[in-house]
Amino acid sequence: MAVIEEEARRTGTTVGTVGQLHVFPGGINIIPERVEFVLDLRDLNAEVRDRVWNMIATQAEKIAASRNVRLMMERLQDMPPVLCSEVVKQAAERACKQLGYPPFWLPSGAAHDGVQLAPLCPIGMIFVRSQDGVSHNPAEWSTKEDCAAGAAVLYHTVWQLAQVE
Repeated sequence: MAVIEEEARRTGTTVGTVGQLHVFPGGINIIPERVEFVLDLRDLNAEVRDRVWNMIATQAEKIAASRNVRLMMERLQDMPPVLCSEVVKQAAERACKQLGYPPFWLPSGAAHDGVQLAPLCPIGMIFVRSQDGVSHNPAEWSTKEDCAAGAAVLYHTVWQLAQVE
């Protein structure tokens, strides 16, 4: 796992997350006979993401060989990054300023519904602030006020986009 974190951090833009880890047989004091995990590797640039994947794979192979461990890697999914539309981003920025919220740009490799919608229309995302910056975690929590602010920004963004001829 340290290799994943190290290689992802090296780029300054890549995010690597291991959200699932299965250890067999799973006893507290038993050396596992098999470990399976899923790596979610994201970057706004597919070439950078693929380079990081190759570095992780190379280092994992070296570690496995040095420990006489069999390693199997499989790419389960390879989605190209989908960038948000400049028109949508500008409308969201105007909505934030109109409501008195300072715009904050957050690059996100998160696909959400954007991957499916991008071929059909311009996309954008508005994120609601989470307490202590915790996201994608059971401890994630947003205040009613922050949720209302996000909804207001969304409303004003859509309103502005509807006015474009």
